[in-house]
Amino acid sequence: MPNANDCAELQALFEGVDGARKAVEMEWGAERLPLLVGDEWRTKFRKQQAKWSALLQDAWQAERITGDQMQAVRSAAGGMVRGYAKLAEVAVEAGHRPIFPDVWEFPLEDGSVAAFVRSNDEAAKVIADGRYLQVYTLAEVATLINTLVPESLQLAKVVFPGAKFTSTDRSWVKDGDEIPFPKEAA
Repeated sequence: MPNANDCAELQALFEGVDGARKAVEMEWGAERLPLLVGDEWRTKFRKQQAKWSALLQDAWQAERITGDQMQAVRSAAGGMVRGYAKLAEVAVEAGHRPIFPDVWEFPLEDGSVAAFVRSNDEAAKVIADGRYLQVYTLAEVATLINTLVPESLQLAKVVFPGAKFTSTDRSWVKDGDEIPFPKEAA
C-alpha cells in the first residue's frame, strides 16, 4: 500500500477527475457527451479513460509508488480533465447543446412540489439545481401507471379518449357499503 502522502495525492487526483466528470454530466447528461462527438474523439477519450484507470489502479495496488509512476498518474489525471473539456468543445462545434430540461411542476396535496422530466439525465440536472422537488421521469410514471393504476381505469382512457381522472376523493364510498347498482335476478 502506498504511503500516506501518496494516498492523499492519489485521492486528490481521483477527486479532481471525478469532479470534472460530474461537472460535464451535470451540463451534458451522464455518458451523453462521448456519444455526441465522432468516433475519432470518442476513441481518443476512451483510450485516455482506460490509461487513467489502469495507472490509478496500479498505483493503489503498488507496495511503493515511484516518482515516475506518480508523474504518470498525474499526467493521466490531467489528460482526463482536458479530455472532458475537449469533448464539450467538440460537441458544441458539432452543433450540440447541453441538456436544458423541460420540466413540468405541480403542487401535491402535502404542499411539496413534483416535477416531470423526460429522462434520467434531465432528472439529474433538475436535482442538481438544488430545489426541493420530487422528480419523476416519464419511464417512472409509466411504471407507476402499470403498477398502481387499475386495469379498468387504464382501459377507460383507451375506450373513452379524453377521459380525465379528476379526483381521488372517495368520501362517497363508506366502508362496507354496497355498490349502488341493482342486483340482477339469479
